[in-house]
Amino acid sequence: MGVREQISDLKDSIQKFANELAAALSKTAQEIATLEVKTFTTEDIDAVSQAGAGEALHARLRALTRIAFNGNTEVYVPERAGGDVDRELWQLHLDMVKQAQANRAQFLQAVAEMAANLLKIL
Repeated sequence: MGVREQISDLKDSIQKFANELAAALSKTAQEIATLEVKTFTTEDIDAVSQAGAGEALHARLRALTRIAFNGNTEVYVPERAGGDVDRELWQLHLDMVKQAQANRAQFLQAVAEMAANLLKIL
């Protein structure tokens, strides 16, 4: 195989990789379009830890926040009996929302850098 064929094969491989990466990024973008943070409470942590995702029958959803990519936000606040807000649980939930937002921002930055570097290579 000559040098030209090797270069052509390399270009084809890079193009294939770029196409696969673009498809993966598109799928990921769809998946992270909405950031959702759920906070649960449970009296049986062992049962919850053994259950699969979405199967936690022994857990109770106590707070929920959804943040769309455009910034639209839905917030569901936990209450105690009598209508008072459970402030300790709410603070824990807010901390998790902040962490999830920071993680998403770092992920998006890493994806953008990777895409920029890939474009330089191509």
